[in-house]
Amino acid sequence: MLALYISLGIIGGLIILYLFISFNVYWVIFHSPNKQQKKYGDFPNDPSLSQSYDLYIDLVKKLQSERYENVYITSYDKLKLRGRYYHSNDNAPIALCFHGFRGTPIRDFCGGYQILKERGFNVLLVDERAHISSKGHTITFGVKESRDATSWINYLINRFGKDTKILLVGISMGGYIVANTIINEDIPNNVFGAILDCPYHSPVEILRHSCVNKLHIPWWLGGTLLRSAAFIFGHFSFYKEKYQLTNKLAKVNFIVIHGDNDSIVPCQFSDNLLLANKEAKKYVFKGAEHGVSYLVDKELYKKCVNDFINENLK
Repeated sequence: MLALYISLGIIGGLIILYLFISFNVYWVIFHSPNKQQKKYGDFPNDPSLSQSYDLYIDLVKKLQSERYENVYITSYDKLKLRGRYYHSNDNAPIALCFHGFRGTPIRDFCGGYQILKERGFNVLLVDERAHISSKGHTITFGVKESRDATSWINYLINRFGKDTKILLVGISMGGYIVANTIINEDIPNNVFGAILDCPYHSPVEILRHSCVNKLHIPWWLGGTLLRSAAFIFGHFSFYKEKYQLTNKLAKVNFIVIHGDNDSIVPCQFSDNLLLANKEAKKYVFKGAEHGVSYLVDKELYKKCVNDFINENLK
């Protein structure tokens, strides 16, 4: 009997240890305290962009000075989500924009906003769940955020009318959110196109890349802990999303923009997205790190975006 108690104690201790480690993994990877992201964000730590720092600060200040309206929706799981709506013209198309992992709309769209404004678009910059002023504390790498994107689309249609034209724009994790949204069979025809900047094609693959190449933890261990942390403490599963984007077709056309020097989301990670639509195009920015293609070549970036809008906005 003593041996049984000892065995049960060891098993119980191991379970508690595993849960403790899983909780810490959840806290570091998936948990977001919101408050840490009140600022507009840090400039990328890339020496090659030192000459672009003044441009970046100027763009941020311009966007901070723009007038906007706070707008809110309630997510399917009862979280209050906030966005900033920038109005330019009545009856104009609307760009619905999603920032990156632990990012901010002000930082991630300081350049893209200017392009959209010049084109006469109204713009809605979303604070994703667990970011900035939106509620929630779990980042799900696009799993639940994609459902939120659909809710934002419906909000725009309900507010501005059934003929409203919508362009989806996403950067990094926001790119995956958009990609995972446009494969939805029920996506409204109002969405005429999507722009994906440095997106990944699968939460599994980006987490695997970070685990193996950044943290040097074998995937059999890291993947197990990440799945447990997400499921037990974050109440979601990212593993089922592994092949979704490459096995379904996008109903709307899109382009991919990616830097070939991206150390966060390797450039090849967005190649599989092109399988979702035979009309999709990818533009590679030479020497660009993660999320800074606009700063590396502003004119080329503007051309890619404007050409896409010209071809798809009817």
